[in-house]
Amino acid sequence: MPGSDGRPGACERSGLRPDARIVRVVRLRELRQARIRPAKGKPGTKVTLIGSNLGDVTSVTLGGVAAPFKVVSGKEIVLTVPAQAKTSAITVTNPNGNFVSKTRFAVVAA
Repeated sequence: MPGSDGRPGACERSGLRPDARIVRVVRLRELRQARIRPAKGKPGTKVTLIGSNLGDVTSVTLGGVAAPFKVVSGKEIVLTVPAQAKTSAITVTNPNGNFVSKTRFAVVAA
């Protein structure tokens, strides 16, 4: 489709048809966890996860047991070890997927 100056328009120059749709590709923000502090604790212990892209977390589980949590910032979450938790990795979920910690959190007897 010619432009107002008579030269080929952007669609013709790019090889796109005038009715072509342009799709924007967006890279998903991956969850990344770097530290778990403390590394062990009894049920009720507050645990801090430090990482990146943590701001839109929707759930946190410890050994498959849902853990109450608070998003402090995009780099920090504080969770409470649930009563039924066992020593395991911590799974953090956001709309883009799950992240499973490489480090296992050790649940000790109350």
